[in-house]
Amino acid sequence: MNLYNWYFLKSVYSTDECKEILDFCDKNKSSYLIDGHGPEKKVSTFVVETDVLKNRLNKFFALIYKTNNMYFGYDLHKEKPLGVNINVYEKENNEYPYHQDTNKPGTVSDIKLTAILNLSLESYKGGDFCMFLGEDCKVEEINEPGNVLIFPSFLYHKVTPVTEGRRITLSTWL
Repeated sequence: MNLYNWYFLKSVYSTDECKEILDFCDKNKSSYLIDGHGPEKKVSTFVVETDVLKNRLNKFFALIYKTNNMYFGYDLHKEKPLGVNINVYEKENNEYPYHQDTNKPGTVSDIKLTAILNLSLESYKGGDFCMFLGEDCKVEEINEPGNVLIFPSFLYHKVTPVTEGRRITLSTWL
């Protein structure tokens, strides 16, 4: 379904597959890659190299490229990104204020698409994903484990404070 410049896919991974991906990522945190997020991000993050993930995310990346070809039309590198971020919002008021997922001006590469996979294994309250499209626009479809959200990286987006439970997502950029 394509809404307001984003696309979501329902039940891409089962809860068991989400647990397997999360367990594997937790055991294979990268010491090479570093998450370059800003100081305003109030969330635990670790990075996993995509080569380490082997075939676990092939379906995820294939859907990103297919969705791009069908709906966005960006000229993307055919190689997978170097890594993915695992974001864990688990203490009260963990949040990520409005931001864009773009490179600094003047850099050689340019980030076109952001893709998020919900890996949450338990329910949570708060932690709403919102985009700013003239007003706050809540994207509720990403709240279910196994769902994927893909959107242009230049769009401002945020995660509201988690007030209960644990919200876990995997993010990547192309």
